[in-house]
Amino acid sequence: MEKQQILEHVRQIREEEETAKQAPLPPDGMEIPQIAITSEAPVIVESTLVPNPNEKDTGSVHVPKRRLFLLWPLSLFVTIATLTAGIMLLILPLFSPTATIIIVPRTLSFATLAHIPVQGRMLPAITVSQAQTVSATGKGHENAQQATGVLTFFNGSFASQTIAAGTTFNVSNTITIVTDQPVTIPAGSPPTYGQANVFAHALVVGTEGNIPARTINQACCASSIFVSNLTPFHGGENARDFTFVTKTDIQRAIVAVTAMVTTSEHSALQAQRTASEGLLTLPCTSTVQSDHHTGDEAATVTVIVSNHCTALAYNQEAVQTQAIRFYTAQAATNVGTGYSLVGAMRVSVLHGRLTNGETGTAFLMVRVSGTWMFQIGSKQEQYIKRLIAGKQEKEAKHLILAIHGVQRATISSGSDTTTLPQDPGHIRILIMLD
Repeated sequence: MEKQQILEHVRQIREEEETAKQAPLPPDGMEIPQIAITSEAPVIVESTLVPNPNEKDTGSVHVPKRRLFLLWPLSLFVTIATLTAGIMLLILPLFSPTATIIIVPRTLSFATLAHIPVQGRMLPAITVSQAQTVSATGKGHENAQQATGVLTFFNGSFASQTIAAGTTFNVSNTITIVTDQPVTIPAGSPPTYGQANVFAHALVVGTEGNIPARTINQACCASSIFVSNLTPFHGGENARDFTFVTKTDIQRAIVAVTAMVTTSEHSALQAQRTASEGLLTLPCTSTVQSDHHTGDEAATVTVIVSNHCTALAYNQEAVQTQAIRFYTAQAATNVGTGYSLVGAMRVSVLHGRLTNGETGTAFLMVRVSGTWMFQIGSKQEQYIKRLIAGKQEKEAKHLILAIHGVQRATISSGSDTTTLPQDPGHIRILIMLD
C-alpha cells in the first residue's frame, strides 16, 4: 500500500502541474493570485512492498523531461572537450620543433672488361658502292705567257751569213717576233741552200703570239737570205685564275661517301639477323676511285667507294648473361662492403675477333659498368638520430660526415648555431641520390 500511496501522490503533483500550464493567462494589469500548493508526504512505516497487479513494472526510473532538457548542454560540453583533447594530442607533435637531415650516401662507379667467347653464324657477304661529288677548292693563277717557236733561215749565197740575236720580224702592227740568239747560216751549194734554225719568241704576251705556220715567210737581213716559221708558235697564254683538285678535296669526298656506305652496309647486314641476335661486323675490303687526281685542274671531283663486308650474328642474351656473371664476380672483390647496385648494369660490345669463319667462333671484348651506392638502413638512421640529438648543427654535420659511407649532409635550418631537438623522434632523415 505504501508504494501505491507514493505513486498516487506523484500523480496528483503531475495533474496540478498540467492544470497550471493549461490555465488561461490573465488580462494585462491583472494580478495573478498566488496559490500555495502544499502536500504532505505520506508516512512510510516499515513494511513489505506488494506490487500493484494493475501496474507494470518496467524496471527503470522515469526522469521528467524538464530534467533531461537541463542535462543535454552538459553532455555536449563533455563531448566537445573530449574531441578537442584528442585533436590536440594528434596535432601537437606537428608543431613540436623538428629537424630534417638530408644525407647523400657515397656512390662509386665500377667498370670492367671481359673477353666473351661466342659461337654464331656467318652472314652472306654484301658489296655496297656509293659515289660522292665535291667541289674542288684549290686556287691557282697563271700570268700571261709569250708564245715561242722556231725560225728557219735559208742562205742562197756562196758565203756563210750570220744573223744577230734580237733580230725582229714584224708580223702585224701588234705582233713582233724576235730571235733569241745569233745564228750562222752556212753557204749554199746550188741547187741546195744553206739552212739554219734559231729559237724565237713573240714580244707580245698572251695567245695573240701563237701564230700559225709560215706566218713569217719572207726575204730578210741580207741578199740571198730567206726566213720562215715552218711550224706554229705556241705557249702564248693570257693571265688567268683557275681551280684545281687538292688532296683534301678527295679525302673529304671519301669521308662523306664512306659514311653513306657504312650506313647502307650496316642496314643491309642488320636485315639478315633476328631480333635476339647481336652483330659483329668483320673488317671490310674497300676500294676507292676518283675521276681526278691531286693537282688536276677541275671544278669538281667525284669519288666512288665500294665496301665488301660480312658479319657474325650471335646470341645477344647469352653474351649479356656471361658478361653480367663476370662483372658480379669482379664487383664482389673490387667494390667495398655495404654498397648495393643502383639501377641496371650496362653492357656494351667494343669489338670482336673472328677465330674460325667456318664454325662461326669469335671472341668479343665487352665493357660492363654499374653505379654502386652505400646503403644506410633504418638501424643506421636511428643511430645517427641518437648521435646528433641535442647537438648544434655544426657539430652534428661533422659527426654525420665522419660516418663511413656518407658523402654529404645538409641540415634543414642552414644555421650552424641552431641546436637540434633533444628527442630523436623529432629528427627526420632523408636519403637522396647525388
